Amino acid sequence: MIVNTYKGQSLPSGCAPKMMKSRRVELSLRALRCYDPDDYIAEINELYDCIVEKREYEDEPDLTEEDMIDILERLTVESTHVKKNSLRNILYRDNTSGQKTASTRRLLSDILLDY
Repeated sequence: MIVNTYKGQSLPSGCAPKMMKSRRVELSLRALRCYDPDDYIAEINELYDCIVEKREYEDEPDLTEEDMIDILERLTVESTHVKKNSLRNILYRDNTSGQKTASTRRLLSDILLDY
């Protein structure tokens, strides 16, 4: 479960609400990666499931599938994995087909833990 530190507070001036939500989830996941890698993987898998099954992300229901893909892609910036640049296309393919694949889960795990 992601800790939402901004609920109930006003947004900083100039920030779009959806962008803030997306950024909050991303930063929470980055912190989770450091403190609890197992929960981090579980949340990454949850995001992947939400993307493919076209359902809401429980911790931030206002995020769209595109927002969730953006979050996963931004988390790969520090990765040294050679396939990190193809992640967005793979996520779009799985989203379009509606089929979850073990190879995509493995790739997500490999890319997002390779930093």
